[in-house]
Amino acid sequence: MIAIAWLTALETVRQPICLILTTSAILFIGVLPLVVNYTFGETGKVIRDSGLAVFLLMGVLLSTYAACLSIAREMKSGTISAVLSKPVDRTLFLLAKFAGITGIILLYCLLVAMAVIMSERTVSELYEIDFYSAGSLLMAPFAAYLIAALINYFSDRNFVSNAFALQVICVMLAFVWTGFMDRTGAMQAFGLLYNWKLIPAAMLLTMALLTLLAIAVTLATRLDAVPTLVICSVVLIVGLLSDYFFGRHAETSWWAEICYAVVPNWQHFWVVDGLTGGGEIQWSVVWATGRYALLYTTGVLCLAVSLFNFSEIK
Repeated sequence: MIAIAWLTALETVRQPICLILTTSAILFIGVLPLVVNYTFGETGKVIRDSGLAVFLLMGVLLSTYAACLSIAREMKSGTISAVLSKPVDRTLFLLAKFAGITGIILLYCLLVAMAVIMSERTVSELYEIDFYSAGSLLMAPFAAYLIAALINYFSDRNFVSNAFALQVICVMLAFVWTGFMDRTGAMQAFGLLYNWKLIPAAMLLTMALLTLLAIAVTLATRLDAVPTLVICSVVLIVGLLSDYFFGRHAETSWWAEICYAVVPNWQHFWVVDGLTGGGEIQWSVVWATGRYALLYTTGVLCLAVSLFNFSEIK
């Protein structure tokens, strides 16, 4: 199971789309402070909210594509049949695939969360840009690409996987280096200018992406990439409006009550408004949402295992 999970993660990072989506999210978040000049009454609010929205959107695309790559495409090409012809249990195989993709999603979430924290620090002072934070964040992906290109040129090693791994290292180094710098470049205690209240928000979005990944894996056992992406997008939109569509009718309508229970309520994960005006997200909310995500993901994975065990593999 560990070998299958590792190979799944390696196969995912070797896909150019994985690198492109991650890099695009980091660069887009890094550029936001340089092009947005309005605050709506609170410095950093627009950057924070926009950055977390990019976090979610790119994560949805990455989760869906990775699920389809690892399951739907292999089922269609017949690669899975070669593995399952060995004494490999189907349930363990599917769960190992999910675990491998989960590792990549967690790395993506770590990178983008650091990017959002650095980007908000860039505009922590009204009408001023912290170029230490903005510059280091924007240079990190380019440094990773340059080093990966040199490695590919001199040793002929895979560029995409090396670029992804180096991007993780470069963004983390940029985050640590910037954390020790104040706005004038002088040394300070680590993280004084970082808004650590963003960590609970990032954790909640990570849970949302893992829940959506479970849904994508389930759909990928039966559908191709495009239908899976469309259905996941519909589930995301409907879930964000679940309180309006179903919640207000749940007490008076049995079908609304069923839909309200079945459709994941993404509002539990998107609580960014709690950070407005210097507020914070309570850890009790994180733990309660974590239990909800765990139970929902477990249920969806049970459905995925059932569908996969009874599917015909050529």
